[in-house]
Amino acid sequence: MESNTGVVVAKWKDKRDVLFLSTKHEPMMVDVSTKYGLKTSKPIAIVDYNEAKSYIDVSDQKASYASTIRKGIKWYRKIGIELLTNTAIVNAHLLFQKVTKKKINISEFREKIVLSLIEEKIQDKNEPIDNLPHKLQQNEKRGRCSRCYLMFSKQFGRSYAVKHAKQVQQKCPGCENKFFCNDCFFSLHKTSLKSNP
Repeated sequence: MESNTGVVVAKWKDKRDVLFLSTKHEPMMVDVSTKYGLKTSKPIAIVDYNEAKSYIDVSDQKASYASTIRKGIKWYRKIGIELLTNTAIVNAHLLFQKVTKKKINISEFREKIVLSLIEEKIQDKNEPIDNLPHKLQQNEKRGRCSRCYLMFSKQFGRSYAVKHAKQVQQKCPGCENKFFCNDCFFSLHKTSLKSNP
């Protein structure tokens, strides 16, 4: 049935009943070939839907090969992860193959993305730190000496380290802005300080 405003309400019998609404299609049947080579009639709305849906099915299939979805309570995290790591990567994979004319497995493509991001992060971390001097700078906030904490946690455990590591206000910009007490700083950097007075 079609209303005066162009809304089509239809029921079509395939293997089971298919009910649909459409404001785009007319209530008409078209001849199509099945996968077995037989001719059959289908509503034009169903034909268009199946053709468009096939791309979504392929996208979902590719995304499912290495799904990053994990159990969690917060639904918005799942949506964010799904959009960022699955849908975006599938789209990027298709674009990569189209532009470079190279066939590559989506799992391998994911690995290459991760490795390139890790390499960039390592380069970003190393470049400025190498240029920064090793010296103690006063900081507004206090923090535990990173070397004291590490030594205590290895020997006696984390809870002991939390209580006994020295609280200081000094950071070293050449060591990723870690907190150091005087003793730990000079024992750790004595060779580099001698070579670079």
